[in-house]
Amino acid sequence: MFTLAEKRDWYEPLASLIRVSSEKDMVRLTITGLPHGERGYFTPIPIPIPIPKTPTSPVKDYFSIFSPLKDRFFGHKTRSGGIGTQHNCEVRAPERQRLLNNTGVYFGISRGLKCFEIHSPLPFYEACFPHTLRVLNGGYLTKLSLWNTRLRMSDWGNILPLLSMPLLSEFNVGDSNIAFRDLSPFLLRHSSIAHLDLSHSNPIEPIMPPAGFLPRLEVISGNADYLLGLLSSQKHLLPNLRSVALTRHRLRTIQHGVLDNILRNLADRKGGKIHLSIEFSNSDGLTEWFSKAKTEPCSLDCVKTLEIIRFGFRITSEMCDSFFSWVSVFPYVQELDLTQMVPPDSKMWTWRLDGLWDSCPELQSIRVGVKTYQRPVKAVK
Repeated sequence: MFTLAEKRDWYEPLASLIRVSSEKDMVRLTITGLPHGERGYFTPIPIPIPIPKTPTSPVKDYFSIFSPLKDRFFGHKTRSGGIGTQHNCEVRAPERQRLLNNTGVYFGISRGLKCFEIHSPLPFYEACFPHTLRVLNGGYLTKLSLWNTRLRMSDWGNILPLLSMPLLSEFNVGDSNIAFRDLSPFLLRHSSIAHLDLSHSNPIEPIMPPAGFLPRLEVISGNADYLLGLLSSQKHLLPNLRSVALTRHRLRTIQHGVLDNILRNLADRKGGKIHLSIEFSNSDGLTEWFSKAKTEPCSLDCVKTLEIIRFGFRITSEMCDSFFSWVSVFPYVQELDLTQMVPPDSKMWTWRLDGLWDSCPELQSIRVGVKTYQRPVKAVK
């Protein structure tokens, strides 16, 4: 997309590419790049859109922008009430000849795009957006990735209500500020999501997951602020969860008190098997936190696989001591990945492995890079 973005009328070949891709079966489309010469903040849709006062207004506002193209790209209204009318019809399978989504617009279905990765603001530009929207609502999309879109919070509030993807199983969004009041209805509407990645996104307001929130979710990644809200102590939420990745935030370091609360919420999840990954990007106070967490442990029985990642700082011998001691708060962990945690000098930590076998009786393997240490077999007397 970089070469297209250099042309004055870059949106024409891009729109054509999006349209053609939507007509191909089992296609994966990735769009990256910026308009030529663009360095500052990019406004994808150069028409001011007011904050909606009613649930239907964002849909009406967006289609008013593209009113000359509406009939050409999206067909005609099929019932009274207009665009934006809510329906009780539930989309169960893409084999239907026509797809009715929550905007009240019928979209023709072609066996098309399965994976759409948008890492650019270009598809949200005014001339391209109708094509982008048609692909997103094509009926067969299973993966959607949105990064570096440069959309404003108000843009998200207007775009998300337009989307309906009945087969969506993986949703990734990053570098974005989305109000949870806008994100929550989208996620509720897409209960098929099994993988959710909110890395490098910022929650704008308190996160309170409603009942019935993502019942099929298995894998979740995000910064501490997101996970603290989504991994609430409501035990009935996320019953199929099996993997949690606490990722670093580029602008903020993790607050150890928030991490404590996340671990407590995980401890409340009795049963199940969780793969837990924690990424630390700042060493300030980390040695003390490891020591404190060891003295105030919570029962993390559900964590069977643990991965600890160190990013951007050196680990001292003292921190190494406190870290290996802290691992014992996961007594039922079976697999431990220290590839990106332990220092390069193996003399600082290999002798500590014996202590891990003793403090974690269920531990079977420890991975460090390409080498895997297996639990020693005790000789039978």
